[in-house]
Amino acid sequence: MNRLCNQCQKCRSVKIVLEEISYTTTLYCGDSDKYHTFNITNLTIPICQSCGKKIFTEDVDKQIQEAFEIYKEKYVHVPKITLIKDNTKCEN
Repeated sequence: MNRLCNQCQKCRSVKIVLEEISYTTTLYCGDSDKYHTFNITNLTIPICQSCGKKIFTEDVDKQIQEAFEIYKEKYVHVPKITLIKDNTKCEN
């Protein structure tokens, strides 16, 4: 459930509405030790109608994290490390 802020922190306007936007972001993936840029096509986020500031709430952060998990499942290849008899690492 998205809770709206009652006032913009930038311009102090109370004209805050939920909008569905396309949003591109870059996050670090510890599993692959790389940064990944990906697009979220339907991010629902509060936006100030006076100045256009996007307001990142806990709900918005959760949507971004969920989208990143889906992205990682599809596109991030993390080699599986297998130990063989002499404890040498072997990447698959």
